[in-house]
Amino acid sequence: MTIVINSIEINKTNILNLVSKGKKLQAIKSVREQLDVGLYESKIIVENLEQNPNFYDGRSHTITTDFPDMDTIETQSTRSKSGHIISNTSSKFKDTVIVLLIIAIVVLLLIQFSN
Repeated sequence: MTIVINSIEINKTNILNLVSKGKKLQAIKSVREQLDVGLYESKIIVENLEQNPNFYDGRSHTITTDFPDMDTIETQSTRSKSGHIISNTSSKFKDTVIVLLIIAIVVLLLIQFSN
């Protein structure tokens, strides 16, 4: 007995056997490796089969994620001496607002002390 998810056919009987033997983590790992999906998606598939062995009824199913591919995200981060990642999140707008606030504070202080 097979199921088709993301156009990939996997053996549903093997997954159900692992779950029935109390090897749910192995079942999740197996689904994850066969379908090349994330841990969360694999867990959902196995739990669906655990609750209802006929959940995937022979039709082709598509499992998607809303998470972007981490290889395509451009990040600007540096590592500190202790190994922690520090994000470079500054922007021109943010820098401009900070400079304007400092100027406003200086002007207010000058007005206060000139009286």
